[in-house]
Amino acid sequence: FDASGLLKLTWINGVLDSREYLKMIQEEYENQKLLNDFEFQSARDNSFNRIQSISCDFKFNTLGVRHSGVIYVFVRGENTYSIIKQEAIEDISKNKKGFDLIEDTFKVE
Repeated sequence: FDASGLLKLTWINGVLDSREYLKMIQEEYENQKLLNDFEFQSARDNSFNRIQSISCDFKFNTLGVRHSGVIYVFVRGENTYSIIKQEAIEDISKNKKGFDLIEDTFKVE
C-alpha cells in the first residue's frame, strides 16, 4: 500500500471559538518549513459524520508533490476538536475508502 493519506484528531479541554481555533491551525501549517504554496479556502458550515462543524479546504506543496485537505473544527461538551484530513492529490482515489470508513464510524461520547 503506497498512499499519502493522513488523518489527525486533536482536542482541547475547554471551549474555544471555532473560527479562532481554525485560524490557529492554519497559522501552524504555514509555519512548517517543509510545506509551502498554501491556499486556504474560506471557512464554511459543514459536518463530520453528522457532527456540526466549520471546515476549511486547503492545498499545499511538499517535496514537489501537491496535497489537498480539509480542516474540521467543532465543540462538543466542554472540548474543542479538530480533525485534519490531507493527502497527495494523486492519491485521492486510493484514500477515499479509508477516509470514508473513518468518518462514517467516528463518534464523540
